[in-house]
Amino acid sequence: MSQASRLLQRNKLLEEAQDSVQGEQALVEYLSSEHDIDFIKEMLRPLDPSLIPSGSLQFGIRLLRSKEYKNALKALGDLATFFKCLSRVPPSDSVTAYTDVCLTVLIDTWLGVTKWISYCFMHSHMFTGPTGVGGMCAVLLIGVTNSPSGPRGALREELALMTCTIDILFILLGETDRTTGEYFILRWQDHSCPLMQALRVQLNENPGLNAIKSRLLTVRKKTRRAAIASLVDRAPLLIATARASTEIIGLAKTLEHVIDCLTKLGASSGLWKEMTHQGFGLKQTLALAGFAELGFGRNITDQEFWTPIANATVTLAIAITICDAEPGEAFVKMFEAGFFMCIVRCLPYFATGSSLPFAIMQPYMHGRKVIEALCSKRGGFEKFLECRGLSEGVEAVCHVFEVKIAIAREVYISRAAVPIPLCSNFNHSSSRPSCVEEGNEPLKACSTCRAVFYCSTACQKEDWDALHRQECCTMTQQRNNRRSVEATLRSIQTKREQLSYLKYALDSDLRIIHGKPATRKRLGESLIEAQTICVLDFSNCPTEWPEDGSDLELDFFDADGEWAQRIEKCISDTELELLVNPGQVFVFVEGVFSLDQFRRTCIFVKMRKDPNTPKEYQWKVGTSVFRGGKQAEPVIADL
Repeated sequence: MSQASRLLQRNKLLEEAQDSVQGEQALVEYLSSEHDIDFIKEMLRPLDPSLIPSGSLQFGIRLLRSKEYKNALKALGDLATFFKCLSRVPPSDSVTAYTDVCLTVLIDTWLGVTKWISYCFMHSHMFTGPTGVGGMCAVLLIGVTNSPSGPRGALREELALMTCTIDILFILLGETDRTTGEYFILRWQDHSCPLMQALRVQLNENPGLNAIKSRLLTVRKKTRRAAIASLVDRAPLLIATARASTEIIGLAKTLEHVIDCLTKLGASSGLWKEMTHQGFGLKQTLALAGFAELGFGRNITDQEFWTPIANATVTLAIAITICDAEPGEAFVKMFEAGFFMCIVRCLPYFATGSSLPFAIMQPYMHGRKVIEALCSKRGGFEKFLECRGLSEGVEAVCHVFEVKIAIAREVYISRAAVPIPLCSNFNHSSSRPSCVEEGNEPLKACSTCRAVFYCSTACQKEDWDALHRQECCTMTQQRNNRRSVEATLRSIQTKREQLSYLKYALDSDLRIIHGKPATRKRLGESLIEAQTICVLDFSNCPTEWPEDGSDLELDFFDADGEWAQRIEKCISDTELELLVNPGQVFVFVEGVFSLDQFRRTCIFVKMRKDPNTPKEYQWKVGTSVFRGGKQAEPVIADL
């Protein structure tokens, strides 16, 4: 076959490949059987960076008539189609060998190609419009970096990890409309934005994820802020576009890509800080809630719409629990913005109960603010209670969550006035007897260690003489390990609420469900003389209990050692009380609550049973000791 005939055949097959799967197959089979390397070399020739037009571009007609520009634009389109076909055709030995040769050729010229991509896209507003150019470039990026049929291989990996690939992707994502200032959203009917798809493909592989995170962390702060903004600020634009459109499935899929990409990037603390500064959680929540209400209002029942919204909702909940320093506070704002209502709208479309985000959220549902936000009109909990006709698995998980929230409402709202003393002085009742039943007195922390707090100067002085003089210096040295349990106005309220939950657990026999027997090692004693206690673990990393069913044995480890004397004094003082009044009933409790995915609060508290009060209020909170612990470790290593 002559060279001219081969050229005509290639071009004909390339044109047919743009319209059908059969055309894609025919093109790849022909080129691989001929082992036609000249084809890709000819496509790359117009993309030599030395051919990029120079000089002023203020006269668009000059660029439009530029032979180099038109040839480059056509070459990018042909390359996009060519590599899309190579990535989608079922692999065979001949196709794989041919693809590897083409990728090797492309690697040597890829830097110049990305320069042309940037040039064409940044000036496309003068002529064809950025949507067509951007979509074409996105298809090219996906084609050269992704292999849907399996692992993408070393050559595609090399292309994906090149700095110029990452840079061009964010250049395309960050380009805005010159008139409105808004980011471009490439829309292909019911398909997601190809640019976001290209980024998600990159982030789905660990090497690509690490390369992008590394690149974002090494560029200038202004550049990093702009790159993150191109993702965070896309969510409000997507819902605004959806409200004015009848074709919203593709937009919903794009939102899922956005939230998934941001969640993966947010695992880096430096990027998460920038994301939260730009309002990541609230903006994504408002967009999700907007889509859910839009779908509900338009009576959309298509699974293609609801599945990406449901998936994105779960992903956002995971992002908050893993990355946010205070997930409980974040969920308060998200519930007020409609996050839980979004979950309610998606309930009929969750495939299984295990796919629901309730288990992720539950450890952070301890506190008055978060329960009030959840149960508010905007929160959506009342609508949740009205949901019927769900699948059996989803119904079962919803029932468990409903029961737990009902308990939380009882503790934090109905029983909010129950007094909970927090003064660190063990003799608080003798120093200030009038405060014993009030329990909600204003507290001030030790100004040196900020680890203990008192209701009065008298209590502070008494505890200093009895114990705190010996431990204050050690606690001050360990202060960096205890940031999570330091005494602040907000943390004191949180501590009261956690103690309220432990008290309710005993009052209502919740310990039968959540409690486990354990022994606390005494200071300077062997485990034979250990104190019997009850562990109530409400964290998201429950205690690993001994397999043989024996009691858990708790010793003093790491930072917890600084509290050994205080816990020991609590136990010994109780023993003295029992000698004087053997009729009293006490129980020691170790409570565990999540702070975030990696930290938890551990509470040692003495509870006294009051036979003269109603059963539902009979346990009184006595002395309590708050410590911080690592979430990823079993509780035995934290306490």
